Amino acid sequence: SRDAHVTRAQLRELLAAGVGVVVLSWSGRPDMPGTHDTQGISTDSLILKVMDIAHEEGMQVALHLEPYHRRTALTVSEDFGYIVDKFGGHPA
Repeated sequence: SRDAHVTRAQLRELLAAGVGVVVLSWSGRPDMPGTHDTQGISTDSLILKVMDIAHEEGMQVALHLEPYHRRTALTVSEDFGYIVDKFGGHPA
């Protein structure tokens, strides 16, 4: 959800159920055409917001790289570099 209150409530429900790590779908870099979810939304802009809330709630975050059109070994390698640069230093 783009609503921080909804995200926080969802993460708290997961914590209450004993879940300590949440896996977020990452659809790709915003500069790559076709990197969005099935609803046409780029998840890249939401990741840091969820990571911030997860950290505040004491949770960890992992990313799942979703498949996208024209994905290659090279673009995946570039994706990993982007992910490390943008999200790697986050405490969640």
